[in-house]
Amino acid sequence: MRPPFIALAALLAGCVTISPESERVQLYPLNSTALERCSRMGAVRSGDVSIWAYGEYRESARQAMNNLRAAAYREYGANAVALSLVDRADSAVFAEGYAYKCP
Repeated sequence: MRPPFIALAALLAGCVTISPESERVQLYPLNSTALERCSRMGAVRSGDVSIWAYGEYRESARQAMNNLRAAAYREYGANAVALSLVDRADSAVFAEGYAYKCP
């Protein structure tokens, strides 16, 4: 039997989400050749995503990357992002990259 606090933590942990607009923004590694014909729009950052809100680092990192895609779309109307960094600061995760507009 699981201790009650583990079950409670599982219930309180958030689910990774993405908006329909952000879902259309493709995520690529920084050195991807797929971006060679694309125009670089500018730098983007996801903002901090609490590890506590998602229960573990991996889920928080996934949300940070989704937030990065949303930021690229919102700030530049981008349809691609080159991911340059996913890192941890205290109890939060953030992602950084570059927004691109591809044909």
